[in-house]
Amino acid sequence: MKYLDFLFVPSICKEFEDVVVKALSVPRSTEELVEMGRHMLCANTTDMEKKKADIAIMIHEMVRLMDVTSLTQGHIGLIAETISWVQNIKPVFRKNSLVSSFPRMCDSSIGITEFLYFA
Repeated sequence: MKYLDFLFVPSICKEFEDVVVKALSVPRSTEELVEMGRHMLCANTTDMEKKKADIAIMIHEMVRLMDVTSLTQGHIGLIAETISWVQNIKPVFRKNSLVSSFPRMCDSSIGITEFLYFA
């Protein structure tokens, strides 16, 4: 498994996992909500393009690696999981956009925590 480290596999998965944690966290203040919105906008645009480019490099390097060695089912599964993140992250971005836009749609007497409890 060590030779897949240079393919960015662990770091790409970790980056996506970090985005999920940030996206699904409950902001406790307006400032946190605004910061989350900024972070998620960047994550959904610039960062996603970089992650897609990293995955393309990983695929290219994986193909080169397959010319000289065999990959185990575990390696192939890890690579497939990494590639799947591009699609699997979309519902997380949608859920986050609902959370981020909710305070603008309701009166301030309902807090974001109550909204998430009922969502």
